[in-house]
Amino acid sequence: MDNCPQDYNPDQLDTDGDYTGDRCDLDKDNDTIPNLSDNCELVPNPDQKRTVHPTYGDACLGNKDGDNLEDSEDVCPERNDVQVVDFRYVSK
Repeated sequence: MDNCPQDYNPDQLDTDGDYTGDRCDLDKDNDTIPNLSDNCELVPNPDQKRTVHPTYGDACLGNKDGDNLEDSEDVCPERNDVQVVDFRYVSK
């Protein structure tokens, strides 16, 4: 079943597992803060505490997608469903 029938989203990404695709989910991390106002869009942080970085909340510093991999080690720091990338099959 399409988790976001009104929008094109072939990957069907659903970060918070609420059966609404991220493309049309107004709160991707289910912390009650709408994505447009959320300083950690993929990591639940209802308090929106921000003491270190001017843009990101403390809850997602160093791990913006909440997948327990530091952004510096993460092959895709904006998506928690991508952990490994295999470039052997990329066409030239």
